[in-house]
Amino acid sequence: MPGSFQNFDAVVAHLIKALNPARILDIGCGSGKYGKMVSIHAPSCHRIGIEAEQSYIDQFALNETYHEVRHGFAWPVLSEAHNEFFDLCIIGDCIEHMQKSVGLDLLNFLTYRTQYIVVLAPEFSVQGSVNGVDSESHISVWSERDFVWHDRWA
Repeated sequence: MPGSFQNFDAVVAHLIKALNPARILDIGCGSGKYGKMVSIHAPSCHRIGIEAEQSYIDQFALNETYHEVRHGFAWPVLSEAHNEFFDLCIIGDCIEHMQKSVGLDLLNFLTYRTQYIVVLAPEFSVQGSVNGVDSESHISVWSERDFVWHDRWA
């Protein structure tokens, strides 16, 4: 399911407008929903997407939405990017597709490299493979309690 619920779209759009980022990272960009939002609300923003499924990159023409699309799982792709910095990172309906330890490592890594991180995740939503895509499986459960480790989380 390379898309996400629309529940928080207005909030994310408002944040993009208010922050007016110059450089954004969209982790698990799927169909490119957040990249398209950024292109509307912060058109001069440099958009980088990370997507695990090559078929989504092709099917949704992500290279037309993002200035750069990196293929692979977020943590291995970013773990060597020690000198990259972002104004905004969106992890939209993606973190639950990672092992909890990997997600926490990723968030810790991004904390020092990103001014703002937006994490959207369904709470306690069971999902297996979708259309034969195993990476669509939910393999960890996240709630607001998982973010209290850092005093700058809202």
